[in-house]
Amino acid sequence: MEAVGWSQSYSVGIKEIDEQHKKLISLLNVLVSATMGPVEEDGIGKILRELVNYTVYHFNTEEKYMEGFNFPGFEEHRKEHEYFKIKVAEFIEKYDKGDAKVTVDLLEFLWSWVKEHIRGMDKKYTGCFLEHGVK
Repeated sequence: MEAVGWSQSYSVGIKEIDEQHKKLISLLNVLVSATMGPVEEDGIGKILRELVNYTVYHFNTEEKYMEGFNFPGFEEHRKEHEYFKIKVAEFIEKYDKGDAKVTVDLLEFLWSWVKEHIRGMDKKYTGCFLEHGVK
């Protein structure tokens, strides 16, 4: 699997959120790189946990704005965030027990979810955030 770079197709037009999306993409690229070569013991586990922690931070940022602005798609959006957190937490639990490896399937799930979520769900709140002065 190859690394994916930032493109304007991921931009939601909100600087803070775009910067967070760039960081998420960067962390996913670090994970891809780690699976392709030698890595320190539990290095992949550390990367996975950093990715999860940053993702939760990012989701909290989006949800704070959506809730504060009474964004009509908030509940649906929050449910997608919860689904992602549950799926990744389940994987990490298996990984920590030695029952799972970072596979192409997992990487494809992560990339697909991030790309589709940013280009789909996240773009829906742009107008609302801009109307409330978030740039």
